[in-house]
Amino acid sequence: MDVELTFLGAAGNVTGSCTLVRLGEHRILIDCGLFQERALQTRNWEPFFVDPGTVDAVLLTHAHLDHCGRLPKLVKDGFGGKVFCTPATLEIARVLLFDSAYLQEEDMRKKKRRHEKQGKTSPFPYEPLYAKEHVEDTVPLFVPAPYTAPVKVVPGITARFHEAGHIFGSAMIELTLEQGGETRTVVFSGDVGRLHLPIINDPHQFEHADVLIVESTYGNRTHGTVESIPDELARVIMDTHRRGGNIVIPGFAVERTQEILYPAAFDVRRQPDGGDSDGDLQQAPGVVRRGDRGAAAQRELPL
Repeated sequence: MDVELTFLGAAGNVTGSCTLVRLGEHRILIDCGLFQERALQTRNWEPFFVDPGTVDAVLLTHAHLDHCGRLPKLVKDGFGGKVFCTPATLEIARVLLFDSAYLQEEDMRKKKRRHEKQGKTSPFPYEPLYAKEHVEDTVPLFVPAPYTAPVKVVPGITARFHEAGHIFGSAMIELTLEQGGETRTVVFSGDVGRLHLPIINDPHQFEHADVLIVESTYGNRTHGTVESIPDELARVIMDTHRRGGNIVIPGFAVERTQEILYPAAFDVRRQPDGGDSDGDLQQAPGVVRRGDRGAAAQRELPL
């Protein structure tokens, strides 16, 4: 089988996820993310490893910018194929990419003014990596792919998206490669979530793959149990409150913040006698109950 994988990001570093899959004459990308480490951000401006015009399709694992944030640049540089992802990823990525373009344009204007005052010159042009019009060109290329449904990407490559348990719409991508009577299964994990989280479905459990590509940002760490999170968070909040302090929690705006707010809201609604005011919690606006997780992950999100 004439197949080749080339890792173009998130290899030896955390961000910039992008993997080139070549099967014969066909080329697809798994993710196309921004490099966000300060020391590596110049990579975003470099030409793509492969001519974007020769890429047949892109498959997204999820909507975080380190996995989808360079898509408008790919389109700007000549890509015109389809972008396959889950329906929820489509909705979230559309919002984040427009926001990314706006922030880049603002940052460039501020940087130019700052350099003019300082008498400095940037080694890069004073223009954003991409602008709003490039996002507008990108969004129509998105094709929603429901979980587990087979998607014919190009001749010889079929994809299935499976729950990854990371953020709404996140997926592990199972590729079935067929050529010359041979078949191989390659699974890309993307970012995998933990089991038993309150607002996200558990990751899909695979039983077979010929090749498994796993991202391992936290592969060298041992986490505490999910069940311990609410009590630990409550302890920190109450200790800080008693000392008259403030709490600052850095976190991704998409999903991580919600995972912090969910147990915090639950603890705030506990009765003084130690019981839980579940009725109050059920009525809290914006709270996604455990039984609603699957529906929330599948439906179009009202963003």
